[in-house]
Amino acid sequence: MSRFEKLHRKTKILIPNSVKTTWWMFLYLMVIYSLLRIVFYVVNHEFYAHSILTDIIKAFFYGLRFDIAALLMINLPIIILFNFPLNLVKVKFFRIVFFVIFCLLNLLGIGLNIADLGYYPTIQRRLLFEPFTALPDIIRMLPGLLNNYLQL
Repeated sequence: MSRFEKLHRKTKILIPNSVKTTWWMFLYLMVIYSLLRIVFYVVNHEFYAHSILTDIIKAFFYGLRFDIAALLMINLPIIILFNFPLNLVKVKFFRIVFFVIFCLLNLLGIGLNIADLGYYPTIQRRLLFEPFTALPDIIRMLPGLLNNYLQL
């Protein structure tokens, strides 16, 4: 038996299947988000015609970092529950619940990315940044709204 085979057997024993599944699903989601970023660039390439190739490559790299952070935030509850040491994954009911929650959360994120394809040409901002940019606008407009419509 070679050294590689011995190491492979040791790691096979040390890494639980739930952790392996988590890594594969995370990698799968990263590929989907990267493909969505490429589609976004192709659909909206006229907005980036003046950009230098190195800037576009940097943006893709920073986008990967953003995707890792976003996917961790979206999937952290599932990652924790799925890899929890109580072996909840062995119960079929919990596997189904985890899968449904996983699909719903990630379909929401993928749906927002797809919505950006049509939203970005109109506003020239990503939809994912709206919660961060809308709050200051709402706070700025609130006194005028209260003044004008409080009587109603």
